[in-house]
Amino acid sequence: MLATAAGNPDAVARTCEMLSCAVLDDFVHPDWLIAERVESLCTFDPLVLASLAQTWPKPVETASPLIRWAWRAALRHLLPFLHLTREDFAVPELAEEISIVWQEDPGPPITWDYAFHLVEQEPIFNFTLIRRLAKRCLADPLPSVDKLLLSPPWMLRLLRGHVHRLDAPTKSFVIRCAQRCFASDLHSVPYVAQEVTFDRITGGSAITKSINYIPLGEIDLSGNATEAPPILELCREIGTELVDDLANQLAAQVTRLTDPRLAAPLVYLLLGPWNLP
Repeated sequence: MLATAAGNPDAVARTCEMLSCAVLDDFVHPDWLIAERVESLCTFDPLVLASLAQTWPKPVETASPLIRWAWRAALRHLLPFLHLTREDFAVPELAEEISIVWQEDPGPPITWDYAFHLVEQEPIFNFTLIRRLAKRCLADPLPSVDKLLLSPPWMLRLLRGHVHRLDAPTKSFVIRCAQRCFASDLHSVPYVAQEVTFDRITGGSAITKSINYIPLGEIDLSGNATEAPPILELCREIGTELVDDLANQLAAQVTRLTDPRLAAPLVYLLLGPWNLP
């Protein structure tokens, strides 16, 4: 997948083959692998993905869960290039995705503080809600460093396209966060949904409280591949010199990663115009 994103001809050809209708219908693939192939091909050239997708039956025309999954991963990339109608995608597997990419009424402008309030009310962190909120115009005031420290890192997704409006200290903070993510070898960080208390006498445990998210200010970002993508996406809007520096740091790690999937979204972000969902 990394070689496909970088444009290696053999890798691109192999990825296209594995995303063909014949292969998707004949083999059992994990959902994540299909999605990764779509994302890597789109990073290389979304027009290649668009050409391939034109050979796929529309979701309402096929019962293949794997073809439908390929469409689910590709849909947000293909809308600018293909004439697609919502009715062709009205299947259960794509219900949530089409409700976001074809969101008819995003709603009025929203402030960061109100968006944070909505995110905070959820019982667990809800990235679908983040995607819906990101469709709305973001009104002033934009968050300061103090506000970012209290927010879940993936809420930074709302700042895409607004980095030029951030004040200098907040931009500098985002840069420092990205640099910390590459300060050591990448690793994944598990999602913590509950706080558990152990009784040392009985050896038992009890759930103390549910945890919606861990604020950015309380997260160790060093080598943190899980929280790095939304930070890195904002850095692309800050400048090419910063992107080049971060790309060099990532390239130095790739060959020694035990799980290259950790680097995949980061590579995609640094190679081209690929965006997070």
